Amino acid sequence: MEWIGNIALYVVLACGVIGCVASIIARESALAQAYMNGFYAIGHIFVAIAGIFASIPYIVSLVESIVSPLYSLAHIDPSLAITSILAIDMGGYQVAMQSAKSLEGATMAMFVGFMAGATIVFSIPVGLRIIPKAAHKDFALGIMIGFLGIPFGVLVSCLFIMLDPVLIRDHIATQGKPTYLLDFSLPFIVWNLMPLAVFCLVVSLGLYYVRKVMLVGFYVLGFVVDMWGKVFLTLLLIEHFSGGISYVFGGFPFDPVFADESDTMRALEIAGYTGLVLSGTFVLCALLNTALKLSHKPNALLFGGILACASNVLAAYPMLANLSPKARIQIVAFSVCGGFLIGDHLSFSANFQPSLIVPIMLGKLAGALLALWLARFFIGQK
Repeated sequence: MEWIGNIALYVVLACGVIGCVASIIARESALAQAYMNGFYAIGHIFVAIAGIFASIPYIVSLVESIVSPLYSLAHIDPSLAITSILAIDMGGYQVAMQSAKSLEGATMAMFVGFMAGATIVFSIPVGLRIIPKAAHKDFALGIMIGFLGIPFGVLVSCLFIMLDPVLIRDHIATQGKPTYLLDFSLPFIVWNLMPLAVFCLVVSLGLYYVRKVMLVGFYVLGFVVDMWGKVFLTLLLIEHFSGGISYVFGGFPFDPVFADESDTMRALEIAGYTGLVLSGTFVLCALLNTALKLSHKPNALLFGGILACASNVLAAYPMLANLSPKARIQIVAFSVCGGFLIGDHLSFSANFQPSLIVPIMLGKLAGALLALWLARFFIGQK
């Protein structure tokens, strides 16, 4: 089934070529702007992930000292705990591969990080900064609904592999053939899903019953992640050009974020590769949005927001201010599992684990569609 993922990549690449041509012959066109926005996103992505990548040794140590013993007692893979709050493309993949007790656990953690982790550490803080305060209530409700779809999405991804086992790379690399055949069993999947299901239910209930408290928590989380990213980049600037941090502390106490001989794919390179793919996915979304507008369908704006989410929430959230509360809730609910579907997450999967593209996309789409279905009920109760 890997050929399906390859087709998706080739479509994105073709759209990148279209965007390149448009940026040369029609620089002010929507396609040209979409193409360039993919490259402009590299800076935003690097600022968000650099500090997290550099802190991986400390995060792994924290997981191993606090979370691992608790999860091990329950025979649950500890890597799932960290990716519940840390996005896979923000260091979660590296932490999961280092802290997992098995490659099956690491793979399951990868599915979790593409949905829960990406929402907690990126989508929520970014959304609270971009979306007007008047729409925060709708944003919170959409996030709550979306979280209810995460366990289902992870379950779909795991069941797909259980029914059709795939080979994966057994170490962190962007080159080389996959050699390890995943072996999922239903008891393993269900048992390891239990903490995630409880976590998602608690987050959803919190957003429903104590929304203001949860929003304050999300603001604090977003501020801490944003602050640490900026502080780290300043420290990195000082160290890179003067060696001042090493002089004071006897060494630079963080992991490197630039590629070297030991690791050719670190934060800067991941941000760059993601931007390259986003240049094509943004063009794809622009083409689909144009087709929807020309169709004059009443739900064209809703579909357009969903398509934007599927590339990157940075493209979708600014649109919410001009939409109805109902459309906002549905788009945000979709974004929890369906966000970055054909953008960052497709790019990251293609680089590190291309054989997992299909189960990842199916699981994210399944969770997102369930969230859209649940949104109808919650909107009626709003």
